[in-house]
Amino acid sequence: MQKKVEENYLESIKNKIPKTLFSQIQYAISLGGKKLRPNLLYYSYKTVSKNNSKIKFEDAKTFALAIELLHNFTLIHDDIMDNAKIRRGKITLYEKFGTSSAILVGDTIVSLAYEKILETKNLDAIKIFTKSFLDVCCGQEMDRNFSLSKKNISLSKYFEMINLKTASLISASCEIGAIIACGTQNEIKSITNFGKNLGIAFQIQDDILDLYSNENVFGKKIGGDILEEKQTYLTVKTNELATLNEKKLLKKLFIEIKKTKSQKKIIEVKSIFDKLKIVKYAKLDIQNFMQKALNQIEPNKKKLLFNFSQSLLNRKF
Repeated sequence: MQKKVEENYLESIKNKIPKTLFSQIQYAISLGGKKLRPNLLYYSYKTVSKNNSKIKFEDAKTFALAIELLHNFTLIHDDIMDNAKIRRGKITLYEKFGTSSAILVGDTIVSLAYEKILETKNLDAIKIFTKSFLDVCCGQEMDRNFSLSKKNISLSKYFEMINLKTASLISASCEIGAIIACGTQNEIKSITNFGKNLGIAFQIQDDILDLYSNENVFGKKIGGDILEEKQTYLTVKTNELATLNEKKLLKKLFIEIKKTKSQKKIIEVKSIFDKLKIVKYAKLDIQNFMQKALNQIEPNKKKLLFNFSQSLLNRKF
C-alpha cells in the first residue's frame, strides 16, 4: 500500500515547476528503501484502532507519506555530511546533481511533508512529527561532534545519540499511528516505547552491517563509517573492551585510514573487532532491546508488530 501511496504522490508532483527541482525530488523519493517508518505507523494504527474510520485511515496514510518524506530529507543531508556516494545501491542525490541542488531538494521535501500533514488538522500528531524532526537534527549534530572528536565516548552517550538520530523518528511513527487511532494514554505510551527500543536495536544492527554486510545487499559502501571516523557501536564497544595496546593500534589505524582510505587497513580494524567478538555483543544488545520493545505490547495485539520487527531484524551480517 505504501508503494502505491508514494507512486500516486510522485505522479501528483510530476508537472510542478520548476521541473528541475521536482524531477530531482522524484529521483530522491524513488530510490526505494525498507519503508520502515511508514509501515510502523500503519501497523501501530491497526494495532490500536478499535474501528475502521475511513477518515482516520486516510490521515494515517497522509502521515505515513510525510514520515517517509521527512526520512528522505534526513538521508539527503546525511549523505552530504558523510560524503556518501551510494545510497540504496544508487548514486546519491548530491553526487548526481550537486550539493547545492541536494540541499534545496531536502528543504523542499520537508515543506512538502508539512503541506501534507497540515491537511489532517491533527495537532497532536503534528507536534510529535515536529519534535521528532528536531530530535533527528540534534542527534545528527551529536553524531557529527562525536566523529570530529578524538576522545572516546561511552556506550551511554552512544545510546543517547542514536535515540535522537534514529529511534526518535521510529518511535514517532508508532506514536502518531496510535494517536490517529485514538488510543488511550497507556496504549500510546506503550507503542511509543516499543518504537524507541526497536529503533535502538535497528541502529546497532545498521552499525554492524556497515562493515559486515555485502555492498550489493546493504546498498551503501562497506566500511563507510570507518572512513568517516564515526563513533558506532563497533568502535564504542571495542574501546570499552580493548587493552591499552589494542586501543593504540586502533587509533593508529584510523589515522592511516583517514590519510590513505586503505581498504587493507579497514580489514585490520575489522580483525580487532573480530578478536574482541564485538558482533556477539551487538547481537545480544539487539536481542535485549528487541525484547524490551515486544514487552511493551499486549500479547494478543503484538502479531503485526512482532512479524514486521522480525523481518526487519533478519538482515544478515
